[in-house]
Formats: sequence, structure tokens, C-alpha cells
Amino acid sequence: MKKLCLVIVFSFACLFLTACTPEEEEKEYVIALTGEGTVEVEAELQLSASVEGLKGAKFVWESSNEAVATVTNGKVIGVSVGEATITVRVEGNNEIPPVSKKISVTAKEIQYVISLSKNTVALEIGQEDVIEATVTPSVTLVWTSKNENIAMVVNGKITAVSAGSTTISVATNDAKASMTITVVVTAPKNLSPEGAQDKLTAKIEAYLAATGGKFILFTSDGTDELTLESQFNIVDGLFQGAKYVESGASNGAVYIKDGYAYMNSNDTTSKTILTAAENQRLVNQYGFRKVAEQVIAYCQDDNLFAVMSFKNEEDGVTTFDIDVAQYKGNIMDFAGVSSAQLIVKLVDDEVVEVELVVVKINTYIIKGSFLGTGTQSIVYPTDLSTYPEV
Repeated sequence: MKKLCLVIVFSFACLFLTACTPEEEEKEYVIALTGEGTVEVEAELQLSASVEGLKGAKFVWESSNEAVATVTNGKVIGVSVGEATITVRVEGNNEIPPVSKKISVTAKEIQYVISLSKNTVALEIGQEDVIEATVTPSVTLVWTSKNENIAMVVNGKITAVSAGSTTISVATNDAKASMTITVVVTAPKNLSPEGAQDKLTAKIEAYLAATGGKFILFTSDGTDELTLESQFNIVDGLFQGAKYVESGASNGAVYIKDGYAYMNSNDTTSKTILTAAENQRLVNQYGFRKVAEQVIAYCQDDNLFAVMSFKNEEDGVTTFDIDVAQYKGNIMDFAGVSSAQLIVKLVDDEVVEVELVVVKINTYIIKGSFLGTGTQSIVYPTDLSTYPEV
């Protein structure tokens, strides 16, 4: 009986203790979703899902828009530009809420490949070189020079401006790919007679083709001096405006303005209406070809340049000695001449002045000054209105 009572008491105590313990709360599981939120078209990113405290969980992945992005076991592949929502849930467990992540799909980064014909260029001042560039896939290329005072570039054509070094850049028009070319520019070596003749020929041809220009011819025979100044604007082969002035051994001037020809010969003045025929006559008599004919003649004499040799160069002025005894041409008369020189002055690698100096008994000089082509601003005498019409 006593033993039965103890059992009853123990059972009651257990019931009492059980009633006094709080009900165990159910654990809430949460899916943790990690990974980047942006992917390029045709690229992939990996998302990861886990549930703390839940072992062996399997996950189901879904994309809200498979035309933008697909997902398999957390691996997201970009299909097209746009946005898609990736959702993950625990397989077979609807009590754990699913988790979503918005994925942005961006355009694929284009990988350009630029190829150059050369990566370094060495030039002398005034020289040019062309760099050939290709790019894959094909797009427009943009060329720039870091220092245009040293070298300029236009569509791959590099022009050396002054001594120094710089870099030329070529880039895709979206600036996503670029390459550079190192350019080293040095001062030109001594000007050769052939080089001098080429530059003089180019300058003369430019003046002959120009519709405007200014040229001064100076001649001296050791006793008398004469300066001819020619400045002109030409339309359809005729003077639109012109100024021709002789000073020194003889004095005179011809001005063409507003359809009139104005003459001043030893202070005797006159003006006349300018017909086309008279205009043409004045072009033939006072145009650049006539004024510069002596310079043109010796600059085009191959035999003269064949007997020249470099003497010195200083500040852009090059002097050549002429071996008159070896001259085989017939343009120059070197009989009795003891020495002769040709002096060429360059500015920015262009001829601005050429001077032939011949020493016989006296010193003879023929000097031409090229003062620029293009439309001229001609300054006329203020008294043209007083010239009588004839």
C-alpha cells in the first residue's frame, strides 16, 4: 500500500512539472540569398541560397522573365538587356517563405582590338608620315595629338611641326579602346641643293596658281638698285585689285581699283577705265610671272643647282656656294665671275626669301621675297581721286 502511494505521488509530481514547463516555440526558418545584382548579356553570375539550421535543404530557382535572364541552380545567365526577378524557395516546404532578388542585365562590353602599322615615328620638322590603323569590330577611330606644337595628326597623317617628342593617340569613338604612337621630331639636317630647288619650285608654283599674293623683287648691279613690289588679287585670270610699285633706279606705279587703272610715272598721274583686254595686258606686264621672271629662271635651272654645295646654315638661312667653272647651263652668264652664292631663307620649312649673289667686278644681287598668298588687303594712295582720267 505504501509503495502504491509513492507511485501515485511521483506520477502527480511529474504531471505537475509538465504543466509548469512553457510550450516549446516553433523555430522560423529564413532563406538567405546572396550574390551580385548585375550581369552582362551572355555573361553569368552565381547566386547562393542557404537556410540556417536546416540541413540538406534543396532549392528551386525561378526567373520572372527568361527572355532577360535564366537561372539554374543559382547560376544566372544574361539573355537580353532589361530586368528580371530571380526567386528561390525550399523544395517541398511551403512554410518557408521564398526570397527574390532583382537582376539587371546590361549590354555586353565590346572588346575592341586596334592594330597599328607602327608604334614609333621619327620625323624632321616639316616631314609627314601616315599611320595605318585597323579596329575590330569596325568603328570610327579618333586621332589626337598630345602636343600639336610638336606634331599634328589628321586621320593618321602626322605632320612634324617643331623639335621635341609627343604622343599621338588613336581611340574608338566611344573611347573604350585606344593606342598611342610615340613621335620624335628633330630639326632638319642641312638643306641640300636639291631640297632647296624643290622648295623654291613649290613656292613659285603656289604663287603662279594663287588668286592673291605679295612679292618683292630687289636687284642690284653694284651701282644701281631697283625694287619692284607686286601685290595682287585675281578673279578669272584678271586683276580685281593690284599694286605695282617701282622704286630706286626708276620710279613708277600702277594701281588697279574699282574697274580703273591708275598710273604714276615720275609723278605724272592718270587713270583709265579698265577693259578686259587692258586688264589682261596689265596682268602680263605686272603680274607675278613677269615681276619674278629672273627668279623663276634661275630657280628652274637644274644645271645651276647641280654645281651648288652647302656652305652654312644659321637661323633658317642656308648659303650655298656655286662652282661657276663647272656650270654647263645657258641661263646664267658666269663669264668673268669670281664667286657666286645662293642664299635661301626658310620659315616653318617654307621659302620666304631667295637671293642670288654674283661677284664679278661689282656684286650683283637678285633677291625675291615671298610675302604670302591669299586675298590681299591692298593699301592704295589716298590721292587716287585726283588722278586725271584719260
